[in-house]
Amino acid sequence: RVVSMHAQCCLYELTTPGAGSGEEASPAEIQDLFVQATRLDNLQPDIWNNMALLYMSLNKFDGARAILEPVLRNVPAYSDALANLGLSFLCSEDTGEATRCFQTVILRDPPHLEALNNYGVLLLRQKLYANAVVFFEKAVDVDVSQSYVWSNLACAYS
Repeated sequence: RVVSMHAQCCLYELTTPGAGSGEEASPAEIQDLFVQATRLDNLQPDIWNNMALLYMSLNKFDGARAILEPVLRNVPAYSDALANLGLSFLCSEDTGEATRCFQTVILRDPPHLEALNNYGVLLLRQKLYANAVVFFEKAVDVDVSQSYVWSNLACAYS
């Protein structure tokens, strides 16, 4: 568990501007930490989900899907993995599959912030502004402190 948490912190530092100490781990080092964590406990879907996030941060969306799809076969109710699968499809311009993933998460877990926000982004890209506003407003209701949701809501209104 400690190895997994360390890898997650390194991933956060790598993908969040200003979060690092200046001595961030490389993507390969972070991947090695996640692989170590899977060797210690192969049945933790969070480890695999975070490894998929690492792949997405490197624009390797096919690799992320190759990780997330087996996770979802084993843990079909894992909303975070399904939302991230939707994000990988959205980043690959497969809006049909992204829509399916986000809508499934939102039906199962209505206050899922990332699914609400990312579905709103998908609708925004399709120029369905009024529909996007609905999902960004729901996301704001879930957590008013997330500035990226407010930014997306402002874009949908403008």
